[in-house]
Amino acid sequence: MLRNVKPAWLALSLLAVITAGCGFPADVQVSRDQELKETTWSVIDRQNKAISLSISESPLNHGVARFRSNSSLPLDDQIALLSRIIKKLPKDRKIDILFIGRLEKAFGSDKTLSQRLAAAASGAPLWKQRKKYLDDNSCVKAIIEQAELYPELKTIFEEEGYKIKLAAVEKVLINEAGLPFDCLTWFSVKREQ
Repeated sequence: MLRNVKPAWLALSLLAVITAGCGFPADVQVSRDQELKETTWSVIDRQNKAISLSISESPLNHGVARFRSNSSLPLDDQIALLSRIIKKLPKDRKIDILFIGRLEKAFGSDKTLSQRLAAAASGAPLWKQRKKYLDDNSCVKAIIEQAELYPELKTIFEEEGYKIKLAAVEKVLINEAGLPFDCLTWFSVKREQ
């Protein structure tokens, strides 16, 4: 069955399978979607799942980056892959906003950020008194900021000269215990001079 396969191609294919199985991810791939006017940088993890960062160039969403992951790797491994993507971004690439989506699903099947939010809220007086002072979105934003729930994101962006700060949360979800565990999450991103 493999008689017509060229030896060089077969060797490269076997090398790709072997290195993927050993935990060595593929290089960062770049693709451009003309219709959406966005460029996507992506990495396939060792379980053949994608982690990507898409940056819009459309007039309406110019500078908005959207992170996606369907990986089942732990958060630290996914952060390492995201770091590889950020290192590959051209220095003149404009990012103003980073959208990671819902905390519970942002990093595929890893629920670390969602668990951190519920744990932080359980000990936060602000959450217990939220009806007096704030709406759920503002309250959860304050809890996330106080607890610094995203140190890994902050570190990998800062290493590449970006300052990242939580900008907004919306559509907070509350679990059976009465604690927030999920929300849509937006960060402001600025290139440091």
